[in-house]
Amino acid sequence: MDFTLIPVCNEIKHVMDYHKRSSRRCDICRTGCISYQCINCEYSRCSKCHRDKLAEDDINARLNYVKMKNELRLADIKLKMDGFDNWTVMVKDNEILYVNQLTQCHSYEYPKIDIPDRSPDISPDTPLETKPKFNDHVRCSFSDIYQMFIGLLPS
Repeated sequence: MDFTLIPVCNEIKHVMDYHKRSSRRCDICRTGCISYQCINCEYSRCSKCHRDKLAEDDINARLNYVKMKNELRLADIKLKMDGFDNWTVMVKDNEILYVNQLTQCHSYEYPKIDIPDRSPDISPDTPLETKPKFNDHVRCSFSDIYQMFIGLLPS
């Protein structure tokens, strides 16, 4: 049986700490004199490769931010074009989240609208209404609600 220990770094990123050594070589460019070594394993980098790696991570973070910002704008434009005026878009955990401002509910899925099939007796020139109606209110008193619940109870 092989009981070789696997460093934590295989599961997560290397945690680099400043540790200057002239006896080791950089694991990236193989030059002598390392400046940074992982605290969990033997992985090490020279100062130049370490700065390059930090710059690469920073550039990737900036590109992801710009990409997410563009996707957010496109999702907002699509909502407005589809007539979802009561919905807004936001980012949560690097995912686009759709929020209904009226009901305060949210969804990671795009809000869908079901447009019924056109009836055969309606001409194709008649426009279909695609905006949902939110202004139809039913007003009732407390006694009306009470009577409705009483009517639901078995006799």
